[in-house]
Amino acid sequence: MSGPLRTHIEPELWRVVDPTLAMAVRRGVGNLAGNWVGGELVRAFRERRGLSQEELAELAGVSDRTIRNVESGTRRPRRDTVERLVAVLELHGEDRDALVDGWAGDRRPCSLPTDIPDFVGRTDALGAVRRILSDTPQPGVSRVCVLAAMGGVGKTTLAVHLAHELAERYPDGQLYLDLRGSECGPVEPADALARLLGRLGVPAGQLPSNVDGRAEVLRDRLAGRRLLLVLDDAAGEAQVRPLLPGTAGSAVVVTSRNRLSGLSGAHLVELGVFDHEEALALLRRVVGPARGAEPRAAAVVDLCGRLPLAVRVVAALLAGRPQWSVAHVADLLADERQRLSVLAAGDLCVEAGISLSYQALPPETRCAFRLLGVLDAPDFAAWAASAVLEVPVDAARRVVETLVDAYLLEIARTDEAGQVRYRFHDLVRAYARHQGADRPGAAERVGAVERAAVGWLSLVVVAVRGAQALLTAASPSELTTTRRWAADERVAARVAGDPLPWLDAEHGAVVAIARQAVAAGQLAVAADLCAATTGYASLRCDFTGSRAMAEAVAAAAHRTGDATIEASATLTLADGFAEQGELTRARPLAASALATARDNGLRRLEVRARLSLAIIDRSTGALDAARAEFDRALDAAAAVDDRLGRAYALSELGAIQVAQGEYDEAERCYHEARAVFRDEDETRGETKTVLRLAILDQSRGDTRRAGTGYREALELAERCGDSRGASEIRYRLGLLHLANGELATSTGFLRAAAADSERDGDARGLALANDALARVYAQLGDVEAARELLGVAIDYYRRVRLDTREEDARRRLAAMR
Repeated sequence: MSGPLRTHIEPELWRVVDPTLAMAVRRGVGNLAGNWVGGELVRAFRERRGLSQEELAELAGVSDRTIRNVESGTRRPRRDTVERLVAVLELHGEDRDALVDGWAGDRRPCSLPTDIPDFVGRTDALGAVRRILSDTPQPGVSRVCVLAAMGGVGKTTLAVHLAHELAERYPDGQLYLDLRGSECGPVEPADALARLLGRLGVPAGQLPSNVDGRAEVLRDRLAGRRLLLVLDDAAGEAQVRPLLPGTAGSAVVVTSRNRLSGLSGAHLVELGVFDHEEALALLRRVVGPARGAEPRAAAVVDLCGRLPLAVRVVAALLAGRPQWSVAHVADLLADERQRLSVLAAGDLCVEAGISLSYQALPPETRCAFRLLGVLDAPDFAAWAASAVLEVPVDAARRVVETLVDAYLLEIARTDEAGQVRYRFHDLVRAYARHQGADRPGAAERVGAVERAAVGWLSLVVVAVRGAQALLTAASPSELTTTRRWAADERVAARVAGDPLPWLDAEHGAVVAIARQAVAAGQLAVAADLCAATTGYASLRCDFTGSRAMAEAVAAAAHRTGDATIEASATLTLADGFAEQGELTRARPLAASALATARDNGLRRLEVRARLSLAIIDRSTGALDAARAEFDRALDAAAAVDDRLGRAYALSELGAIQVAQGEYDEAERCYHEARAVFRDEDETRGETKTVLRLAILDQSRGDTRRAGTGYREALELAERCGDSRGASEIRYRLGLLHLANGELATSTGFLRAAAADSERDGDARGLALANDALARVYAQLGDVEAARELLGVAIDYYRRVRLDTREEDARRRLAAMR
């Protein structure tokens, strides 16, 4: 029995109704408010009218037996019978509601859609919702859980599955209502209330005319009940608020493409796409284990972006077309332009779901969505949207947050620089680029890419200047284009104040945008992005992205006949290979860059190319060839007054002089180079030179002075964040203590050097550290460990063709055997 009967019966009726019944009616006792209560009310109202059972039956057009069964509670009357009794007994207002409620108390309405048989995954989300619905709410407050996500993630599926699972907790019923919030005509709150109240037994003719009145009746009807309400596809808070119960017994699960953060007291559970295993499990559940185990099944779910609806569509296609192989579907999905058209089966359509969210956006936000979707960057910060959309950063942030609220954009993470980064789901990006009549045209796409590339370049230049001590090799003055974006002062200040974390955060985006700029014909900006980040790639020992940019730029420059850009990009490739120890790949590239620079009068580029060739020759043991190349580099630097180029040449030349026993000449070169590095505030170059001075002292036998020099160099490297330089210095300190017989101290430094090199991806540094550690372990008597480490070093020496080192290591390995 529900709450309304506590007040709906006229006072004189209590004298007629049995006292036990009166108490049940007043308190709304659930089990008593059943057929028996309804039957007793019929008897009470009949007697008040002075009618016999036979007379009531005749007036209502039913049999005498029906009236006897109704009054005795042995039979529930049909709805039309109740309406006839209401008319004959001349019941109105509260009396009428009382009689209708007499049979409503034990009704257990259930309008849930059928649960799906192939539900998979969602363990965390299910657990979260169960906890929310199990918590004890405040008095007068229902438990409300909002499941929010982009279209196609499976919000409705999860809500319905959960409602069926929890049905026993809510014995008074489970109601489902589709609010159609993502469609053009969402259900009005008044209509939604009418539908809910109708399912609770309230005739349409008895409904108040306004929303507030209907909401009051709903709360009244649900008072004292334990009912679960599923409100699917809610448009917003205003649509949901009137539909909420007012007591703690009932619970509500709302699904929406919005977070409904303004819904007081609601708990938000955001759903993401499936993980890889969940997506594969769904595919296999539908198509069977044999087809689900075909080789490209994993590729198919990844091409679906692991979006549950997309995986279900693909599974339906495969199930309905047994002749199709999984590989065939993978080939269809591989083309981004047709991917969404493939993802449709019957009334399941991924594109339609995205379109509903898109159409709900304001016109200016739709335009922003399309333009931002053009970008290949894996993710981006609000400032990048500002550059692309040509609006202030604060306005751009509002736009992207609107897209986040609509689940057309995701918050990817907070990056190393403290920026919030946004990203598109792959299928949403495909929709932005290729679907709809208002998708960007070719000129708009090129313009968006150009603005993005110039925006990233402008802030990369700011970062390079901020980290000048480490990244001067990528001096902005050497760039070919002067186009710049007027970055927001606050953004530029943050980048300049902490440049390396910003470069760490943006490097992946820079690589993607540079390559996209090449494809869009923006070669100069792409080349500058490549050149400006070479110092960063060297510092972080991360050449994969740099190589991808340089290869794309060099190939495009070769096609267009731009010798300057081609030579610069080719030299970037050479330097990357050389720093990774791949000298046989590096040398022809450096020689090609030198020839182009010399033929076209590119004197500063000639200095860099000669330095690269000399370093490669020195690293392969060709010291005389390297020395001659360094001399030519010094002459080329003097011709264009390239002080830094000269300083690097002197520092590298000194290393050869030490190897050839010319210690005094080397010391003069080092001191001159160090003075230039100090004047130019290039700490990384100074660190390298101080390290080489320490190596010189060790070569002279002055180990005490060498140790002091190594520690000075280590302090410089750590102060400026030069992790690779610090790793090399720890390696040298390890060698120094090894030479002094201080094996424990040597082991500590060498292990640290090996760990740093492995973390930074520095294969050469790792091989050298392992080689030295093998010497330590051999002296300690741990021959097995020494052999294992030496084997790792030999593999590297063989791969990069460091023949002298490989021969030495193999001799030592043979001696251990």
